[in-house]
Amino acid sequence: MSIKTNKELLKLDKVIARNTQILWLEQDVLVPDSKPDVMKVVQVEAMPFIANTDVVDGGIRISGEITYYIIYRSMDMDKTRGITMTYPFTQSINIPEVKKNMKDNVQVSVRNIVYSLPNERKISIKTELVYKYAVKENAEVDILIDMEGENDIESKKIQDTFYSVIDTKQEIIDTNEDIIMSDSTPKIGEILRVGAGITNTDYKLSYNKILVKGDISLEVMYVEKDTDNIFTYTTEVPFAGMIEFESIKEEYKLDIKYSLRNLELIVNDNNMLNAKAEVNVDAVLYEEKEITYIKDFYSTKNNLKYDAKDVVVVKNKERIVKNINAKDNIGVTDSKNKVGSVVVSTEHLNTKVVGENLYVDGPIKLNVTFINQDTGVVEGKSFELLVDTSIPLGKDVKDNEIEVDIKAVSKAVSNINGNVEANVNIEFVIEIENIDKVVLIDEITDEDIMDNELSSMYVYIIKKGDTLWDIAKKYKTTVDKIANTNNITDPNKLDIGEKILIIR
Repeated sequence: MSIKTNKELLKLDKVIARNTQILWLEQDVLVPDSKPDVMKVVQVEAMPFIANTDVVDGGIRISGEITYYIIYRSMDMDKTRGITMTYPFTQSINIPEVKKNMKDNVQVSVRNIVYSLPNERKISIKTELVYKYAVKENAEVDILIDMEGENDIESKKIQDTFYSVIDTKQEIIDTNEDIIMSDSTPKIGEILRVGAGITNTDYKLSYNKILVKGDISLEVMYVEKDTDNIFTYTTEVPFAGMIEFESIKEEYKLDIKYSLRNLELIVNDNNMLNAKAEVNVDAVLYEEKEITYIKDFYSTKNNLKYDAKDVVVVKNKERIVKNINAKDNIGVTDSKNKVGSVVVSTEHLNTKVVGENLYVDGPIKLNVTFINQDTGVVEGKSFELLVDTSIPLGKDVKDNEIEVDIKAVSKAVSNINGNVEANVNIEFVIEIENIDKVVLIDEITDEDIMDNELSSMYVYIIKKGDTLWDIAKKYKTTVDKIANTNNITDPNKLDIGEKILIIR
């Protein structure tokens, strides 16, 4: 006989793969004809951007651009000069379990840069790139919430919150802004390096459209026009765009991630900068649905037959944002050296979840450019700021998938009488995904069993891992009947080796 069931349809993320891949990229940068010969390389910074990812059977193909900012001292009177060059790159990540048309999220960052000077017109660069990727597919899941008309069926119900995906969108926001620098700001003659990031993000809902906005923070180190003086200019460039969904309800929520790509700065006349960039926006519209559903069931009188399939999905998500401040004396330099620019890398920090805490240790790498106030000579030095701390997560997350995104939100390096002190504020965005197995049940039918198939009385010895539910299911009785027969007040506390009496 077929048993009537009630189900609820959810659209959940099924995790296919999540990992980190480290790949090296090699590039020879030729000095443009308009630039003087290189005497010494002071600093090399690389800024990678992902332009496109293509999920294919067996992996992900990545295409993008990497911009190199090279500061050097020239053979032309030992002056400080800069080279900015952008090159396309393609790389592949092999992931055997991935299939075409699955959804991916890939982030890239720089871990290490190694460079050499084969001759005065060529700089050879090896860049260690860290790719963090996640591949998922949408799974439509029918959750069993009730069975009707069967008094002899025992069911274990639990209440949980599900992260149900409504829709996903990806938009690219183009930004083209003229930045008018004040008359008192030294004019830009040559750009040495550019630091960039996305900050001050926000969104507003309006009918079925979402306005996303924020700022691109820029830090431009440059040589003043007609002089050899070096300055750093900071500013923010706003961006905004609309994302349209077919239907947005009041209870829906948004998960939005931003990434910057194709940044280009052009120096115009009258002390004006033109900034062009693309901001890639990945938006997930979702609903947190609280559902009471049947985790397991059985009949005390009949054998139940049904088709069951296990699906491992992201049941729900939680995001925790924490900041820590790292401050210390990190080294020494000439007392006449002025700090010109600071590049911070957090890729060498190690994270490990133990119980209710995220433990963080390792070095923050700082590449600092100094300018000697007497001679004007520029030199680069690398330092390490050690971190050893823990971040409370508020609960034990050992059975969850943890993704940690780390970035420096502010930095300050000073030279006090030759002692270099660093103060870096690090932001940790911790995404906790509850990965769980959901059992999909179809076509439940029952068939009678003979009374002599099971003993009416049985003595059972408790083993490690036993629960009253599992024992009751095995002997087709109920948890209450076993508890009452054996005077068990707490069904969750069983002593290994204890003998209990089971009466059907």
